[in-house]
Amino acid sequence: MYDAVFDTAGVVDTIDSVHDDGAYVSIEDGDQPEPQRGITPGKSYVNEDGPGLEQIAALVSAGAISIPIAREFGFDEAPQAHSLLAAGGTRGKVLLTP
Repeated sequence: MYDAVFDTAGVVDTIDSVHDDGAYVSIEDGDQPEPQRGITPGKSYVNEDGPGLEQIAALVSAGAISIPIAREFGFDEAPQAHSLLAAGGTRGKVLLTP
């Protein structure tokens, strides 16, 4: 269970992973989950913001927030990374690295 979920893929069932009274925010235009267990889903539209991204990067670097990584691929393995995402069910981010 998590204190908060930032849904970037429109998977409304991820609200099931949030602790009671936690936070759920989506950037997707699709359906939102219904409020439940003290969680009021929110919507956030993101505009590129250099200073904001710098602040988030600093929080990640400091270990204040973490980003789960499902799997890492080299650029030459991009088709395999895409296949993994297309199959669904991936927990965490899929990274392409040089």
